Amino acid sequence: MYRNTQFGTVIVGMVAAAIGFCLWIATENSWPPVTVAVLAVLIAILVLFWSLTVEVTLDTLRCSFGIGLISKTIPMHQVKNAQHVRNHLFNGWGIRRVSGGWMFNVSGLDAVELTLDSGKKFRIGTNDPEGLLSAIETTIGSTA
Repeated sequence: MYRNTQFGTVIVGMVAAAIGFCLWIATENSWPPVTVAVLAVLIAILVLFWSLTVEVTLDTLRCSFGIGLISKTIPMHQVKNAQHVRNHLFNGWGIRRVSGGWMFNVSGLDAVELTLDSGKKFRIGTNDPEGLLSAIETTIGSTA
């Protein structure tokens, strides 16, 4: 029904800069083991968080980062409300705890905030807030 993949400009940019810095340190200092370990962690972060894909079907909403090892699936019958919100810069990117719940975000400040039947919130950062909100509202309306 709906699928969107957002490239993580902010995360990729920050991690790429850190990788470049570590490579410079490594080449200047004969590849110390600590620097190699930090490089490995940074490359893993890049692979895991380079994008955020959001999929909405009649039954579920699924958000997955990068290659898909880190994801969250929410049954659509648990979604009571959805609204377009704007994150504050201090909310950051990645997986974050926010007021009332959790947030998945890779870039930008636009998000769709879900209110679940438990009262908890879940924010999904997106470069297509209108499209995502429309897909969620259509699905909620068809299952009500």
